[in-house]
Amino acid sequence: MAAIAVASELSTDALKDGTFTGEGMGNNGTIAVEVTITGGEISDIVFTKFSDDAEYFDVEKDGKEMIDQAGQ
Repeated sequence: MAAIAVASELSTDALKDGTFTGEGMGNNGTIAVEVTITGGEISDIVFTKFSDDAEYFDVEKDGKEMIDQAGQ
């Protein structure tokens, strides 16, 4: 997952507090997220639009894994 790779390469020193949005193409359409930065760290990722099947990406399971990896 490219988003995980990018997030893991970020220096938390460069992250500004706030809530940010982004979109990307999934297998079945657009995926949109809101990422919240608190204290210079990713504190939450919310999927606001998601059209892929759980076979490709399970929001609950894979989303939690994505948040855990981004916070490392």
